[in-house]
Amino acid sequence: MMLRLLTPAVLCLALPAVLAGQGAPAQANNWHFSAGLYVQFQNGAPVLSLDSAMEGVEGVVSYSDTTGQLLFYTNGGGRPPATSGQNGGTIWNRNNEVMYDMMGTQGGGFSARQSSIAMPDPAGEPGVHYLFTMDEVEFDVGGSVPGQPLGRGLSYFVIDMNLNGGLGGVRDYVEAVYTPAYEGLDATPMADGSGYWLVCHAGDAADPALVVLPFTAAGVGAPLTYAVPDVAGRIKFSPDGAYLLNDARLYDFDNATGVPDVAGLRLLAGISTQSSSFTPDGRFLYALEERPALGEIIARYDLDEPTTPPLAVEILAPDATELVLVNGNFQLAPNGNIYFVEQRLSLATGGVSYGLSEIACITAPAPVVNRLIIDLPDQSDLGFLPQTLPQFVDAIFVGTTTEEDTVRLEAGLALGCGDDPVRLEPRVTGFAYAWSTGDTSRTIVVTTPGTYCVSVATDCGVTVDCQEVVYESRELTATAVRDDDLGCDGVRTVYRAGAAGELTELMATLTDGTTGEVLATVTVTGADTISVPRDLTGRPTRLTLSATTANCDGLTTTLDLPAATDDRFRPLLTRVSDAEPCNGQALTLEVTDGPGATLALAGVRWDDGETANPRTLTADNTAPPGVTAFSVCGDSVRLTFTETIAEFCDCRDGVPELVTPNGDGTNDFFGLYSNCPAQDFTLLVYNRWGQPVYSATDAARRWDGTKDGTAQDPGVYLYRMTFRYPDQDGVETREGQFTLVR
Repeated sequence: MMLRLLTPAVLCLALPAVLAGQGAPAQANNWHFSAGLYVQFQNGAPVLSLDSAMEGVEGVVSYSDTTGQLLFYTNGGGRPPATSGQNGGTIWNRNNEVMYDMMGTQGGGFSARQSSIAMPDPAGEPGVHYLFTMDEVEFDVGGSVPGQPLGRGLSYFVIDMNLNGGLGGVRDYVEAVYTPAYEGLDATPMADGSGYWLVCHAGDAADPALVVLPFTAAGVGAPLTYAVPDVAGRIKFSPDGAYLLNDARLYDFDNATGVPDVAGLRLLAGISTQSSSFTPDGRFLYALEERPALGEIIARYDLDEPTTPPLAVEILAPDATELVLVNGNFQLAPNGNIYFVEQRLSLATGGVSYGLSEIACITAPAPVVNRLIIDLPDQSDLGFLPQTLPQFVDAIFVGTTTEEDTVRLEAGLALGCGDDPVRLEPRVTGFAYAWSTGDTSRTIVVTTPGTYCVSVATDCGVTVDCQEVVYESRELTATAVRDDDLGCDGVRTVYRAGAAGELTELMATLTDGTTGEVLATVTVTGADTISVPRDLTGRPTRLTLSATTANCDGLTTTLDLPAATDDRFRPLLTRVSDAEPCNGQALTLEVTDGPGATLALAGVRWDDGETANPRTLTADNTAPPGVTAFSVCGDSVRLTFTETIAEFCDCRDGVPELVTPNGDGTNDFFGLYSNCPAQDFTLLVYNRWGQPVYSATDAARRWDGTKDGTAQDPGVYLYRMTFRYPDQDGVETREGQFTLVR
């Protein structure tokens, strides 16, 4: 008895179609940040690469299309390198080449918290994207750029990916759309999908305000300013645009009108706006928070339950052995998790750990924080600790997680063979298992068909995995069927293995039905037919099939195939014209597929080597034309034209009305004048008294006006003649009178 361990490959979470189809979230598949760091999300997991030209500290953007192909990345801007020693602001293409150099005089600030954000053209022009930039509060350190006394504020670039052979280029740059403004910049789609709301700070510290600008197909509209108690640092929208967070103040935001609810703000005292993120459904907010006795923690706020205390998810430094620094942003990823960069300093050894950390199960009752899942090179010698991950319009993540704590996998299929037992294994790993059979072990063995479900307790909740067990029969059957419409083989063999399985391997052996000689051996994988070679269909053969399925081995059957004649090719040679064929006249013939033919005509060759079809030639009653027709499978049939070709056609005749037998060569004789020979001919001539004066049975003989050598009198004579033309059944009759003149 064979015991099989079955782990079906189907694993399909009940996630929205936008994630399952790698739609909008794929715009965040590629993260270029810091100094030459590149994290790419592959199959839901982040993978580190050092293949990046990025020189950035804060506010970087790494922007991909909806299929996950990187388009461009940027540090957002900078001050003139000659005076600052910084990168002056660069946009790189997907090949890590400079697409555009801002030279320190365009774009945003090198150390602005949110120096840039990108989005597609609201007008929908293919390949066109907008990169908005924000200046830094230190814009004038080392001297301001001439003509920019208040900095560049909010500016933007128009990037056209149709330029430079698809690598993209900057088509336009518009500076100081709103100024003064520093540090903070975010965007969310308008409720009607016609554009985006851009939000930044008013740059006057004495008059704090949030500035909202509409961005549509018509361009950037007039700014609207909303006075608030204070503004500082990072601005963060929830993915659904319902909330706006800034300086530990949470505002309801109306993404239909672009108006923040300033009067109804909630103060989340103690949280870091710089390190925060909403969940894709907008229900939870994750943020760093200072807690007495615990120090800095990751907390989760339930925004649907504002009176519920925030959940302490993770203590950053649970003991006094190390210092932990997190000052960068929390960022959603395509897999529905939240990521941040942290640095740890061991107080005992002085060793530094720098890496990417992950918050998983973000909507489950018990979120999980996986610390330093990717080690990053220590870059603390850069002057700034580059902890800021790329910024996105977080609306692309809407729908990437489920609010349900229980995940139900799509039902799987497990196949067994005959009466062999089947071992079932859940498709996820957890710490507790409950099968529908009552078993609590991780795997179970079953011997009857049916549906078996297991509930798996995981760190993120409960996953329910159901698998249907179906048993295959050990029977292998084969049926010989004429191949009337598939290929050029005369016979095909159809087989099946049981009621549920698919053949994974098939060996077909053809032997001579009389001598047992092996004629052919064929191995087929993943097919359901075997065609007997054409040259073997004309002799008796035995076909032996040996098969293997996914769950059954050693299946065999034999099939005797009698000799078969192939009559599927039935060409016809037909006359195209309606006129009866006649010697020497044009005759158009065509070869066509006859009734019931299942092998198509491929071409013809006439006896004289011509290959035209149809063909017009000259009819010859002594040698009717012949042609050989060929099928698509190489069959040949010689055809001849079997209709009668008349030797004479279009026969015309006449008799003279006046006879003058004077030897001048004109009208000297009376008789039948015709262009065709006359058969069965008779001619009788009478004088006006009704007396016969001449008779003949040969059309070539004509009357010379005499009887028994005596010239007959001038006058009117009567005649009657009958005859038949060749290939003509009917008899022609001519009668009347003519005049003899001397």
